Amino acid sequence: MKICKKFPHLRGVTVDLPHLHEVYNDYIIRPEFKGLSDRVAFLNLDLLKEDLPHAVDAFIFGCILHELAEDKKRALLIKAFKALKMGGRIIIFENLIDDAK
Repeated sequence: MKICKKFPHLRGVTVDLPHLHEVYNDYIIRPEFKGLSDRVAFLNLDLLKEDLPHAVDAFIFGCILHELAEDKKRALLIKAFKALKMGGRIIIFENLIDDAK
């Protein structure tokens, strides 16, 4: 949402599990995101089990990959890559977890 706020020409879709839709609804009505509800939507989707939206410009994966097994990470990223428009981008931001601690 912050990216869409900073760049008014962008539209976005938050993709997450259905039980998080209410959290999204509470978030989008915050004063700092006023006016974004017409450009940012929520899509109920299990990223690992369902098809991703196709022909998109970018996927941004935030703080999700670290919880997945290696094979699931790979499958999700391959699925996302196939769903991109030509020249699209996959952007990842993550917490780095030290398994030894």
